[in-house]
Amino acid sequence: MKICKATVVALVMTAGAGAAQTDITLGTSSAGGSWYPAAQVMARVIQEEIPDVRVTVMPGGSLSNVQGLSGGQYDIAFAHSQDIVTGVNGQEPFQAPITNVRAIGSLWTNYFQAGARPDAGINSIADLKGKAISPGNRGWGGEAATRLLLGVNDLTYDDMGKVEFTGWQGISDLYKDRHIDAFFAVTSLGHPSIQEMAVGGSGMKLISFSDETIKGVMAANPAYYPITIPANAYPGNDSEVMSFGSNTILAVRDDLPEDLVQKITEALMTHHDELVGALAALDEMTPEFASKVPDAIGLHAGARAYYTGAGVLK
Repeated sequence: MKICKATVVALVMTAGAGAAQTDITLGTSSAGGSWYPAAQVMARVIQEEIPDVRVTVMPGGSLSNVQGLSGGQYDIAFAHSQDIVTGVNGQEPFQAPITNVRAIGSLWTNYFQAGARPDAGINSIADLKGKAISPGNRGWGGEAATRLLLGVNDLTYDDMGKVEFTGWQGISDLYKDRHIDAFFAVTSLGHPSIQEMAVGGSGMKLISFSDETIKGVMAANPAYYPITIPANAYPGNDSEVMSFGSNTILAVRDDLPEDLVQKITEALMTHHDELVGALAALDEMTPEFASKVPDAIGLHAGARAYYTGAGVLK
């Protein structure tokens, strides 16, 4: 018995209960990323609230998670809203438009953060030419956003002196050892690796973007919107920084059963404080915030049913 083609439903009968166990996969980040601990807590909450469901957390990245959802490797996954929109539009790296991905809800606000060594002479995107950079791992939302940012400014990776594709630990080590001049990420404010780079060695300064750059990014992907990184978000950065942002989405395959997704949504929303304990950014995840997702993505019918019952949607 299967609830849908790609979802693995283990016909394991619990002792004396006679209930079929449903196995679902949850795509998140690498173990060092901020998504990973939050996903572990989400998995436990879902299993406690829906006893016949078992959740397996799988490492990944935003773009690869969207591809995994579309291909049936994941049932639920963290992803940046702009990467889902890229998939819906069938833009690179997707070979064709995706049609089987919807949202359980928005989790928190992301900030595109470009950090550079203060002594690297980088004050604008144009100054990146010839510099050594890290945009994160291939398949991460920050890497896709970096390519978009460079393109809007008529630059490519070929214009850089060196490009290192690596995870958070690699970025931090390369930065501290002065093997890269700048890094890029789409994440919540106060990410521990960015904090570490800001307080160690020569410090870190955030790069501010021009209105023209921000408008160009938004024109290329409507999931982005203008955002201000507040002063003192990191040590040594005492001025506001203009950037662009998006939302982290808890995405889901559209062919998962409505009642299952409604139960998952309810389980997460009723354990808000517990999830915030795993990741402070989840403080934004109220039903009012979560129910607002880009039109190009849309809510899964089960999630919509929960938000309607909670009185935040009509």
